[in-house]
Amino acid sequence: MGKSIVVHLHGYIPLSYTATILAPYEEHKHGITRDDVKLVCMKGPKYCPRVLLLWWLPRLAKKWIMQADRVLCVSKRQAEIILDQIPELGDKMEVVYNPIPPELLNNEPVKEPNDTPTFLYVGGDSYVKGFQVLLQALNELGKWEVKARFIFTNKYSLRNIQILKKTKREA
Repeated sequence: MGKSIVVHLHGYIPLSYTATILAPYEEHKHGITRDDVKLVCMKGPKYCPRVLLLWWLPRLAKKWIMQADRVLCVSKRQAEIILDQIPELGDKMEVVYNPIPPELLNNEPVKEPNDTPTFLYVGGDSYVKGFQVLLQALNELGKWEVKARFIFTNKYSLRNIQILKKTKREA
């Protein structure tokens, strides 16, 4: 059709079924598919058949993305990782950072400090987002009897909501 094709990647879909690469990348770069299977199966047994049947989809995505005229990444690190796995994209790859929304640029932050520290956790209950680290931190703060306010966003499984409530009671 004579049109340029630009792909803007926000994850690692040409490398990973979950679009996730575990850190540190250098330790996981040869086991991305294995990590995907583990991450999906950790959600529960009903998810395992899906990933075991569809683990190859990133290879198809890679073929499609290779046909693009330009591939945009949201960070230098993302571009480095993708280029390490798909060096053929080298001359097509560019880093374009997501712009800050204008409403955030124009607004003055309103701060009303108080003596109670506030923690914001936006990662959800996914292992790759550090949910286990959050639970460890909550337990540690509870041991020290630290009084703090916690704000949780995102979706949580019923099991992990129960863990959070238990942790809160113990703290």
